Amino acid sequence: MNIRVSSVRGKKVYTSVGKYLGHVNSLKFDIQRNKIASLLVKIDRRIKRLQSRVVSIPYDWVTAVGDIVIIDKKLSASWSKNKESNIQNKDFVEL
Repeated sequence: MNIRVSSVRGKKVYTSVGKYLGHVNSLKFDIQRNKIASLLVKIDRRIKRLQSRVVSIPYDWVTAVGDIVIIDKKLSASWSKNKESNIQNKDFVEL
């Protein structure tokens, strides 16, 4: 899937079952593999079960990018909190 970074920022993010999560705030780029590693999604304030307001969603979970972004997995509070800390290293660049 070839996309421009500027074309993804701000897009609404939905799960494959139609649940609105929020919008793409930024992206993390894997500079060693030369590909997008994850989307940083600003979670809608009405979703109370997540403590973090911005979560990192692996780009492998993205099934479609068009007018909206669709992901094929559901988020959990424990995943979203731990996953973000796992990708904070020199091999990734936030765009």
